Amino acid sequence: MYIPNTMPLTLAEMLDFLQPTVEDGLFDSVAYDDADSPTKIVCTQNGNTILDISSANNGHGWYFVPYISAGTAATGFGVNVLAYTARCKGGVYFRSTNTGGPNYYFTFIIAKTGSGKTGFIQFNSQMIAVGASLAPVLYSRCFGDDTSLSLYTYGYLVACNYTSATVADRTILTKLPVVGARGSTDAFSSVFVRSLFQFVNDGQQSIGGKTYGCIDMFAILDE
Repeated sequence: MYIPNTMPLTLAEMLDFLQPTVEDGLFDSVAYDDADSPTKIVCTQNGNTILDISSANNGHGWYFVPYISAGTAATGFGVNVLAYTARCKGGVYFRSTNTGGPNYYFTFIIAKTGSGKTGFIQFNSQMIAVGASLAPVLYSRCFGDDTSLSLYTYGYLVACNYTSATVADRTILTKLPVVGARGSTDAFSSVFVRSLFQFVNDGQQSIGGKTYGCIDMFAILDE
Protein backbone atom coordinates (compact mmCIF):
# COMPACT_ATOMS: atom_id res chain seq x y z
CA MET A 1 0.00 0.00 0.00
CA TYR A 2 1.41 3.33 -1.05
CA ILE A 3 0.10 6.62 0.31
CA PRO A 4 1.97 9.64 -1.10
CA ASN A 5 2.81 12.52 1.20
CA THR A 6 1.62 15.03 -1.38
CA MET A 7 -1.13 14.80 -3.96
CA PRO A 8 -0.23 14.64 -7.68
CA LEU A 9 -0.69 18.12 -9.17
CA THR A 10 0.66 17.67 -12.69
CA LEU A 11 0.00 15.15 -15.45
CA ALA A 12 3.56 13.91 -15.02
CA GLU A 13 3.06 13.31 -11.30
CA MET A 14 -0.26 11.53 -11.90
CA LEU A 15 1.29 9.39 -14.63
CA ASP A 16 4.14 8.43 -12.31
CA PHE A 17 1.65 7.56 -9.55
CA LEU A 18 -0.41 5.34 -11.86
CA GLN A 19 2.36 3.53 -13.76
CA PRO A 20 2.58 0.65 -11.22
CA THR A 21 -1.08 -0.21 -11.93
CA VAL A 22 0.06 -1.74 -15.22
CA GLU A 23 2.28 -4.22 -13.40
CA ASP A 24 -0.56 -4.86 -10.94
CA GLY A 25 -2.88 -5.77 -13.84
CA LEU A 26 -5.40 -2.96 -13.47
CA PHE A 27 -4.56 -1.54 -16.90
CA ASP A 28 -2.72 -2.77 -19.98
CA SER A 29 -1.23 0.68 -20.50
CA VAL A 30 -1.19 4.09 -18.84
CA ALA A 31 0.15 6.82 -21.11
CA TYR A 32 -0.30 10.38 -22.37
CA ASP A 33 -2.72 10.98 -25.22
CA ASP A 34 0.09 12.86 -26.99
CA ALA A 35 3.70 12.30 -25.96
CA ASP A 36 4.81 15.71 -27.23
CA SER A 37 1.89 17.80 -26.03
CA PRO A 38 -0.18 15.80 -23.52
CA THR A 39 -3.63 16.95 -22.45
CA LYS A 40 -4.70 13.84 -20.52
CA ILE A 41 -3.72 10.37 -19.36
CA VAL A 42 -5.29 7.44 -21.20
CA CYS A 43 -5.71 4.06 -19.48
CA THR A 44 -6.47 1.00 -21.62
CA GLN A 45 -7.55 -2.60 -21.25
CA ASN A 46 -7.98 -5.19 -24.01
CA GLY A 47 -7.35 -2.57 -26.67
CA ASN A 48 -10.00 -0.19 -25.35
CA THR A 49 -9.68 3.16 -23.60
CA ILE A 50 -11.49 2.61 -20.31
CA LEU A 51 -10.41 5.72 -18.37
CA ASP A 52 -9.26 9.25 -19.15
CA ILE A 53 -7.69 11.47 -16.50
CA SER A 54 -7.21 15.17 -17.09
CA SER A 55 -6.33 18.13 -14.90
CA ALA A 56 -8.75 20.85 -13.84
CA ASN A 57 -8.51 24.26 -12.18
CA ASN A 58 -5.09 25.06 -13.63
CA GLY A 59 -3.52 21.86 -12.39
CA HIS A 60 -5.09 21.87 -8.92
CA GLY A 61 -7.83 19.35 -9.62
CA TRP A 62 -8.68 16.25 -11.65
CA TYR A 63 -11.38 14.78 -13.88
CA PHE A 64 -11.77 11.00 -13.99
CA VAL A 65 -13.78 9.83 -17.01
CA PRO A 66 -14.50 6.08 -17.36
CA TYR A 67 -15.79 4.65 -20.65
CA ILE A 68 -18.64 2.17 -21.00
CA SER A 69 -18.07 1.55 -24.73
CA ALA A 70 -15.65 2.68 -27.42
CA GLY A 71 -15.73 6.48 -27.43
CA THR A 72 -18.68 6.68 -25.01
CA ALA A 73 -17.91 8.21 -21.63
CA ALA A 74 -19.82 7.14 -18.54
CA THR A 75 -22.11 9.67 -16.89
CA GLY A 76 -21.93 11.16 -13.43
CA PHE A 77 -18.21 10.91 -12.71
CA GLY A 78 -15.57 13.48 -11.76
CA VAL A 79 -13.36 14.36 -8.82
CA ASN A 80 -11.86 17.79 -8.29
CA VAL A 81 -9.06 18.80 -5.90
CA LEU A 82 -7.53 15.75 -4.21
CA ALA A 83 -7.10 15.54 -0.46
CA TYR A 84 -6.08 11.88 -0.17
CA THR A 85 -5.05 9.01 -2.41
CA ALA A 86 -3.72 5.50 -1.93
CA ARG A 87 -2.52 2.80 -4.31
CA CYS A 88 -2.90 -0.90 -3.53
CA LYS A 89 -2.23 -4.03 -5.59
CA GLY A 90 -5.94 -4.42 -6.24
CA GLY A 91 -6.95 -0.83 -6.79
CA VAL A 92 -6.52 2.89 -6.35
CA TYR A 93 -8.44 5.25 -4.08
CA PHE A 94 -8.93 8.99 -4.62
CA ARG A 95 -10.81 11.38 -2.32
CA SER A 96 -11.49 15.04 -2.99
CA THR A 97 -11.24 17.95 -0.61
CA ASN A 98 -14.40 19.24 1.02
CA THR A 99 -16.68 20.35 -1.81
CA GLY A 100 -19.43 22.20 0.04
CA GLY A 101 -20.75 21.54 3.53
CA PRO A 102 -19.44 19.55 6.52
CA ASN A 103 -17.64 16.35 5.52
CA TYR A 104 -18.84 16.60 1.92
CA TYR A 105 -16.42 15.07 -0.56
CA PHE A 106 -16.23 12.78 -3.58
CA THR A 107 -14.49 9.42 -3.78
CA PHE A 108 -13.29 7.63 -6.92
CA ILE A 109 -12.04 4.03 -6.84
CA ILE A 110 -10.36 1.87 -9.49
CA ALA A 111 -10.57 -1.90 -8.87
CA LYS A 112 -10.76 -5.32 -10.51
CA THR A 113 -13.94 -7.31 -11.11
CA GLY A 114 -14.47 -11.05 -10.93
CA SER A 115 -14.58 -11.30 -14.73
CA GLY A 116 -11.12 -9.74 -15.03
CA LYS A 117 -12.24 -6.28 -16.03
CA THR A 118 -11.19 -3.07 -14.33
CA GLY A 119 -14.14 -1.07 -13.07
CA PHE A 120 -14.78 2.18 -11.26
CA ILE A 121 -16.82 3.33 -8.28
CA GLN A 122 -17.74 6.85 -7.29
CA PHE A 123 -19.85 8.26 -4.49
CA ASN A 124 -20.19 11.41 -2.45
CA SER A 125 -20.07 11.47 1.31
CA GLN A 126 -23.69 12.44 1.81
CA MET A 127 -25.57 9.58 3.45
CA ILE A 128 -29.18 8.38 3.07
CA ALA A 129 -31.09 6.91 6.02
CA VAL A 130 -31.75 3.17 5.68
CA GLY A 131 -33.62 1.96 8.74
CA ALA A 132 -31.42 2.58 11.77
CA SER A 133 -28.34 3.00 9.63
CA LEU A 134 -26.97 5.34 6.98
CA ALA A 135 -25.82 4.47 3.50
CA PRO A 136 -23.97 6.20 0.69
CA VAL A 137 -25.15 5.92 -2.92
CA LEU A 138 -22.43 4.16 -4.91
CA TYR A 139 -22.23 4.33 -8.70
CA SER A 140 -20.42 1.56 -10.58
CA ARG A 141 -19.09 1.99 -14.11
CA CYS A 142 -17.37 -0.60 -16.30
CA PHE A 143 -16.68 -1.06 -20.00
CA GLY A 144 -19.63 -2.98 -21.47
CA ASP A 145 -22.26 -1.70 -19.01
CA ASP A 146 -25.90 -1.60 -20.15
CA THR A 147 -26.82 2.04 -19.49
CA SER A 148 -30.56 1.27 -19.57
CA LEU A 149 -30.39 -0.66 -16.29
CA SER A 150 -31.57 1.01 -13.09
CA LEU A 151 -28.35 0.02 -11.33
CA TYR A 152 -26.42 2.16 -13.80
CA THR A 153 -28.78 5.13 -13.52
CA TYR A 154 -29.54 5.19 -9.81
CA GLY A 155 -26.58 3.41 -8.23
CA TYR A 156 -27.02 1.37 -5.09
CA LEU A 157 -26.98 1.77 -1.32
CA VAL A 158 -24.57 -0.08 0.94
CA ALA A 159 -25.91 0.04 4.48
CA CYS A 160 -23.24 -0.59 7.12
CA ASN A 161 -24.35 -1.61 10.60
CA TYR A 162 -22.08 0.94 12.21
CA THR A 163 -24.75 2.31 14.55
CA SER A 164 -24.53 -0.69 16.83
CA ALA A 165 -21.04 -1.69 17.94
CA THR A 166 -22.48 -4.73 19.74
CA VAL A 167 -23.42 -6.45 16.47
CA ALA A 168 -21.08 -4.87 13.93
CA ASP A 169 -17.92 -6.62 12.83
CA ARG A 170 -15.02 -4.89 11.10
CA THR A 171 -13.96 -8.16 9.46
CA ILE A 172 -17.19 -8.47 7.43
CA LEU A 173 -16.59 -7.39 3.83
CA THR A 174 -19.51 -6.59 1.54
CA LYS A 175 -19.26 -7.39 -2.18
CA LEU A 176 -20.14 -4.60 -4.61
CA PRO A 177 -21.96 -5.41 -7.87
CA VAL A 178 -20.95 -4.45 -11.38
CA VAL A 179 -23.74 -3.12 -13.61
CA GLY A 180 -22.77 -5.20 -16.63
CA ALA A 181 -25.58 -6.55 -18.81
CA ARG A 182 -29.00 -7.77 -17.67
CA GLY A 183 -28.55 -10.96 -15.67
CA SER A 184 -24.88 -10.30 -14.97
CA THR A 185 -23.51 -11.69 -11.71
CA ASP A 186 -20.16 -9.92 -11.94
CA ALA A 187 -18.93 -8.07 -8.86
CA PHE A 188 -15.81 -6.25 -7.76
CA SER A 189 -13.21 -8.73 -6.56
CA SER A 190 -10.55 -6.39 -5.16
CA VAL A 191 -12.57 -3.73 -3.33
CA PHE A 192 -15.15 -4.24 -0.59
CA VAL A 193 -17.11 -2.23 1.95
CA ARG A 194 -16.25 -2.85 5.59
CA SER A 195 -19.32 -3.54 7.70
CA LEU A 196 -18.12 -1.40 10.58
CA PHE A 197 -16.20 1.69 9.58
CA GLN A 198 -16.60 4.36 12.22
CA PHE A 199 -13.23 3.35 13.64
CA VAL A 200 -10.74 5.25 11.51
CA ASN A 201 -7.88 2.80 11.19
CA ASP A 202 -6.72 3.70 7.69
CA GLY A 203 -3.75 1.75 6.41
CA GLN A 204 -2.70 -1.82 5.65
CA GLN A 205 -4.68 -4.43 7.58
CA SER A 206 -5.12 -8.20 7.62
CA ILE A 207 -8.71 -9.42 7.30
CA GLY A 208 -9.51 -13.11 6.99
CA GLY A 209 -5.88 -13.95 6.28
CA LYS A 210 -5.60 -11.49 3.36
CA THR A 211 -3.91 -8.09 3.23
CA TYR A 212 -6.00 -5.02 2.44
CA GLY A 213 -5.49 -1.32 2.22
CA CYS A 214 -8.30 0.13 4.31
CA ILE A 215 -9.46 3.69 3.75
CA ASP A 216 -12.69 5.06 5.17
CA MET A 217 -15.39 2.42 4.59
CA PHE A 218 -13.47 0.57 1.86
CA ALA A 219 -11.02 -2.33 1.92
CA ILE A 220 -8.87 -2.74 -1.23
CA LEU A 221 -6.97 -5.97 -1.76
CA ASP A 222 -3.23 -5.38 -1.39
CA GLU A 223 -1.64 -8.70 -2.28
